[in-house]
This record gives sequence, structure tokens and C-alpha cells, in this order.
Amino acid sequence: MKRFVLVAILTSGVAAYGQQPERKAPPELSKTPPPATRTAAKPVKPAAKAAPAVEVPKDATRLDATSWRAVDAQGKAWIYRKSPFGVNKFAEEQPPKPVVEEKNPVRATDLGDHYHFEQAMPFGKREWDSKKDALTDTDKEILKAQERRAAKAN
Repeated sequence: MKRFVLVAILTSGVAAYGQQPERKAPPELSKTPPPATRTAAKPVKPAAKAAPAVEVPKDATRLDATSWRAVDAQGKAWIYRKSPFGVNKFAEEQPPKPVVEEKNPVRATDLGDHYHFEQAMPFGKREWDSKKDALTDTDKEILKAQERRAAKAN
């Protein structure tokens, strides 16, 4: 009995494999064109003139493989950078000075030959000491900010 069922399943699978699926005929396209619902085409505006291509001046100094620096007649410094899309020109900007935030001020205490700095942080106090002759730029800014706060308070 098991053999009979096995043979029946295999023969039905082989028979189904040989048959082609039934294909539907494509729907016929209408011979009449659809009614005209489009409006007249709008006139195309002429393209705006492109800006003249930027070129690196001959007196520019090379900064690296793709960058140059030049100063114009007004004394303004410009950076020229070569990219896959051409040469880009932008004004040279000085990096901004670090600003000590007043949200969480640092207290500095003068201890003779060095300063003791304290700052309240979310997980406790941050403390450090710096000798007067080895102050960093940040330490100097903190001292100036403390002097300004003291002047405002008085």
C-alpha cells in the first residue's frame, strides 16, 4: 500500500512537471488614441549664464596637493581648493578663540606659587593644580573670566 501511494505521488509530480502553464493572451490595445487632455506646453526659459570658472592665481602659495592661498588687492586672504567639480574659492577664516563657558564656572584659588582650580561637574568636582609659570591657555582664560566676573559683581 505504501509503495502504491509513493508511486502515485511521484508519477503525478512527473506529469505535472511536463505540462506548460496556461498563458493568457495579452489584452488588445485600443486602436483609437485617448482624448487629448493635455494643455499646451509651457515655453522653456533659457538657462541662466554660468559663473565664470574660478582659477588659481599665479601668485598663490601652495598649501598641499589640492589647496592654495592667495591675498587679493584689498588684502583679504582666499583659499582655493581643487575638487572633482572644479576649483572652489572661499575666504580664509581664523579659528575662533576658545571660550570659557559661564554656565559652569571654574573657581581658581591663588595658593602662592600655583593656582588650584575647581569645577562642579555632574558626577562630582573636577580639581587640578597649575603652577603660575606653567599655566595653559585654558587656565589663563579661566583666570581672566574670573576677574571679569569679580569686576561685574563689584
